[in-house]
Amino acid sequence: MATPRRRRPRRTWPQRLVLTLNVLLILACLAAAGSFSYVRQKASEIAVVELGGVAKPTAELGEPRNILLIGTDGAAGLDKKDPVRRGRDVGGQLADVIMILRVDPKAKTAALLSIPRDTWVPVAPRWSKAKINSSFSGGGGPAAVIATIKHNFGISI
Repeated sequence: MATPRRRRPRRTWPQRLVLTLNVLLILACLAAAGSFSYVRQKASEIAVVELGGVAKPTAELGEPRNILLIGTDGAAGLDKKDPVRRGRDVGGQLADVIMILRVDPKAKTAALLSIPRDTWVPVAPRWSKAKINSSFSGGGGPAAVIATIKHNFGISI
């Protein structure tokens, strides 16, 4: 005599929902881990510039400091056929962004001052009136920008 086959009970809708959500959660975790791994790998390819002695603090520890941030704009790396390069001096650079970051360790604050690049001021080293962004390309580089800021705004960098 044959034994009757036992039927396996079917899953209910709430059980199916929990299983589906668990599978989706596992897939989302795997996708997040893969994305994180990809971003870390790409970040490790970024070139690192060693500043060495350039970034030595000049102020006493604990005293407020002003740090000059300059973003430059140049055409040196552009393709010769690039329309942006038309009418530009290839070797010259202008200070596109000029900001001063003031860090006060005692008060645990940081403040950022942006100086518009088209501000007309006497510019170092000749002290003729010009846009402040031209102080960078006038031959003095960052030192000329620092001198211009100190002369016109009284801010020590």
